[in-house]
Amino acid sequence: MEKDRYSGGQRRPFWQPPWGYREGLSISLGLLITGFALEAATGGTGLKSPSFPYNLVILIALLNVILFLHAFFRDKPVIRWLSSVPASLSAIILLTFLVLLLGLTPQPSIETHVIQKHLGLSHVVRSYPFFLAMLFFFLTLGLVTLRRGFPVKKKSIGFLLNHAGLWITLAAAFGGSGDMQRLTVTLQEGKDYSNNAVNAEGEGIPLSIAFKLLDFSIEEYPPKIFLIQTSSLEIVKQKQVSYLESTQGKKHTFGDWEVQVLAFLPSALQQDTGFIQSTIMGAPPAALVEAKSKGTATTLTGWISSGSFMYPPVFMRVDEKYSLAMAAPEARKYSSDIEFITREGKTGRFLLEVNKPEKINGWKIYQVSYQAKTGKWSPESTIELVRDPWLPVVYTGIFLLMAGALYLFWIGKDRKKSPGDSDKKEVIMQQMEQS
Repeated sequence: MEKDRYSGGQRRPFWQPPWGYREGLSISLGLLITGFALEAATGGTGLKSPSFPYNLVILIALLNVILFLHAFFRDKPVIRWLSSVPASLSAIILLTFLVLLLGLTPQPSIETHVIQKHLGLSHVVRSYPFFLAMLFFFLTLGLVTLRRGFPVKKKSIGFLLNHAGLWITLAAAFGGSGDMQRLTVTLQEGKDYSNNAVNAEGEGIPLSIAFKLLDFSIEEYPPKIFLIQTSSLEIVKQKQVSYLESTQGKKHTFGDWEVQVLAFLPSALQQDTGFIQSTIMGAPPAALVEAKSKGTATTLTGWISSGSFMYPPVFMRVDEKYSLAMAAPEARKYSSDIEFITREGKTGRFLLEVNKPEKINGWKIYQVSYQAKTGKWSPESTIELVRDPWLPVVYTGIFLLMAGALYLFWIGKDRKKSPGDSDKKEVIMQQMEQS
C-alpha cells in the first residue's frame, strides 16, 4: 500500500503527486489502449519505418526534447516522475508485454485473423502500441540517464555508460530499421550476369552489382538407413538408435535383425543385377545391405536406395511387416562459385558458403538456399544481400554497454581492495591492541 509521508501515513489519493506505481501502470495501460484504438481506426495498417534522413531527424528531435525537458523542467513533478523507478518499471512492463505478444503471434501471416490484424498483433513491431511503448521507454531512459548521470562523478560513470549505451543501441536498431535492406537474388547455372533482386514484399529491386553463378555444389552426409513398416512407410523407432549410417562396414541391430552395410554407392543406377556406379543427373545413392535374423538364423541380402526426383526409392523387405529403407541424404554444406561485376567496373570471383558471408560495396552476401527438389543437382542458387548502415551506431552503443559493465566491475573490485571507514577503525584497534 502506498503511503504519503506528508499525511500521517494515510493512503495518497490517486494521481496526486508524487506519482508511484499505480499511476505508472495506468499510463502504460492507457498507452496500450490508445495504440490499439489507433490501429483499429487505421484498419490495422501499422506504421511504416521511416528511412534516411527522416529517421535521423526524428531521433535528433526526440533527443532534443529529452534534453530540453531535463534542462528547464527537471524539477516539475511529471518530469521528476518520468526519471523515477516507478516510471522506468512501468515502461519496461509495457514493452515486455508487447514483446511477449510478438513471440506468441505469427509475424506476419497470410491467414491472419481480421481482429488480430486490426489490433496490430500481426505486425507488432510496426504497430501503434509498440511505437507508443518505445516512445515512453526512450523518454524515461533518457531522463533517468541525465538525472543520475550528470554532473559526471566517478561513481556515476558506469551508470552513464550503461544507460547511454542502451539508449543509443535501441534508438539505432529501431530508428534505423527503415534503412535496412534485405534482398534475395536467384542465380541460374549457365545464365548470364543478373542484378535483379527481390525484397520481402516481392518487389523487384535493381542492384548496382551483377552476379553470375559458375557452379553450385553440395557435400552430403551418408544417407541413413531405417527400419519401416511396409504398409504405412512409418519409421520403427528403437529405444536407442533408430537408424544406421550407410557407410560401408557399419552395423546396427533393429529388433531381431542385425543389419550390416556391405557396399555403398553415393550415386548409382539400378540394373537387373543390382546397382552400378553412375554420375548422370538424378542418380541416387544406393547400398547393398545384409540382414541376419537372430531368431530364425535367416540371412537376407539386397539393395536399397533413397531415390531422387527422377527415380523411385527401393526398399528391402525383411519379413511380412517390415522393410529396410534409405532416407534422402542431408546436406553437410553447400556453396556457390560466383563471379560479380559492379556498376563502377570492379570485377571479382568468390566462393560463397553457408555462414561465411562476403562483403561487396557495403552489402553482406549470404548463401541461403537452393532448389530443394533437385538437391545436389540443383541448377540454381539463392543468395541474400543485407545492408544496414546503422549497424556501426548499434555497435557503438554495445561498446558503451560493455565499457560500463567493465567499469562497474573495476569499481567493485577496487572497493574490495580499499577498506571503508569501519574497516579502517578495526585495523587501527587491532594495531593498538598488539602494541
